Amino acid sequence: MLGRARGRVAIAACIGLSVLVSCGDPFATPQRDTASLRSQANLAAEYPSSRQKTRSWRDATDAALWASGAQMDSVFAVGLKARAAVVGNLNGRRLATEADLTEGKAMLATEPGVQITLQNDKIALVRVKIPSPQALSRIRQHPNVSYVEPALVANFDIQTGDSGCSWPAGGGLYQVDSSGDLLPRAYVDALVDRAWAYSNGQGEWIGHVDTGLNGHADFLSNWATGQSSGRPAVVQSSTIGGWVPCSHGTRLASILASPRNGEGPQGVAWKANLRDIQFSNNPWEVTGTDAYQATADAINFPSRVIVMPWTSVTNHEAIGDLIRFAHQSLDIVFVAAAGTTFGAWNQNNVLFPAELPEVLAVSAANFDGTRDIQSHYGPELDLVSYQSITSVGEYFASISNAANSSAATALVGGVAALVRARYPSWTNTMVENRLRATAGAPCGKTTAFGPIVNAEAAVGGICVPNAKPVGPSAFLFDHVASGDTRTSVTAQYCVYPTGGTGPIEITWTNGSHANCRSVTFSRGNYTTLVTVQVRDTGASLSAFPFVLQVTIEDLDSSCPTCV
Repeated sequence: MLGRARGRVAIAACIGLSVLVSCGDPFATPQRDTASLRSQANLAAEYPSSRQKTRSWRDATDAALWASGAQMDSVFAVGLKARAAVVGNLNGRRLATEADLTEGKAMLATEPGVQITLQNDKIALVRVKIPSPQALSRIRQHPNVSYVEPALVANFDIQTGDSGCSWPAGGGLYQVDSSGDLLPRAYVDALVDRAWAYSNGQGEWIGHVDTGLNGHADFLSNWATGQSSGRPAVVQSSTIGGWVPCSHGTRLASILASPRNGEGPQGVAWKANLRDIQFSNNPWEVTGTDAYQATADAINFPSRVIVMPWTSVTNHEAIGDLIRFAHQSLDIVFVAAAGTTFGAWNQNNVLFPAELPEVLAVSAANFDGTRDIQSHYGPELDLVSYQSITSVGEYFASISNAANSSAATALVGGVAALVRARYPSWTNTMVENRLRATAGAPCGKTTAFGPIVNAEAAVGGICVPNAKPVGPSAFLFDHVASGDTRTSVTAQYCVYPTGGTGPIEITWTNGSHANCRSVTFSRGNYTTLVTVQVRDTGASLSAFPFVLQVTIEDLDSSCPTCV
């Protein structure tokens, strides 16, 4: 499992979506802080260690910072701090005292023409209109100032991870569930359907910051129908208002919590409640103030899981401070996309806000375990989920195929809600650690770039270490002429499942029920399977098979004349 980096790394960068193709660099380039990166131990050699990191306005020159802010009415976010502190709000602890805040605000008030437009004392943030580049320079140098960054940016570098409005219709790979709902293969492979024996998300509020909801029946008349009956109506808000032309938010909300009612795609947490915040009409055009306000809106509502399937190539410290404060002080689990990029831009990096230690970073895999070629990866990555997920379509009753790191993030966000509902007394850190600890090799499948989420194990279902019987996977019979006259070989295979409501029932193919069994293999050239079925007798689930393929090779058969 990858270890979480606790430092912050920033490199040179430019603002604007054009960075995904090419752009000039107005920033000075700081040294790469390798100590803050996660261990690369379980990244495959095919994934290079060089990284193009998100950028920070701390590294911009005064001229570059002013040029960007001046394009949008010269409104800047100013983070305040104690004079002796390096930064202001760190990991939820406000390092600026009331006296520090008073001093910082007094300094701003003495600058001619500076207008304060917003204050948030919880994260020591003041939003101001600055009249000149000279005033900006003086403010940046003040000992009570932690950072200054543009509060408004046109054609912002925040994006929802893909085109979002043009996912193909018709749905991805799916089957029809026993309830009559569509069951995406991504759910089956991540064991989401088995997790439902333990949790359906009932009572949990999921905050979803995205492009809003179109008029689909799943979020209106059908929301609390079927097995999803009894939950409150979807709560919607918008930082921008107006019509919702893009269905990115609708489709991901469907993955999160669409009803289980026999009428179409169902959500991962189909009994959970949904708070949906629209912060953009178009995934390519989001302003910094809208992103800040939408994040604050999600935090202020009592959602214990907040899903953010959008990314930025810039570290926006005001938004980061909000997340840090809410993670430590309000017990919120944050889940965000590692990033999705079309084209040749470097993808071996996890983008903001997923790069933050307080956020679960999610990337996407194909069903064969290979990385979705458009999804980002890197040392900060926490979890991987399958993409190509059947969701509701554009409007009304159509269905769609959602993909890339956005869709994977929605699936993991739904699983986080399942865990919170199953263990309501757990803290956010306990939930995050549970998701990480049960993903990948400990309980199931992994990839070269990150561990696959295991929904069943995460909610307390069965975890089978290594996801197969433990024992030899190959045997070689040497030449008889060399003294190997064996006609067979016997080996022991074991399985040690944990979890479930129990007791756990273990059944090998020969009918034995112990943790271990002996298997005898005859001499020859062939492959065979060692299979064991594990069942949680306390849950209404069928036994789940765990299989190890064993290869037997006989050198006499493959080369009779060899000695």
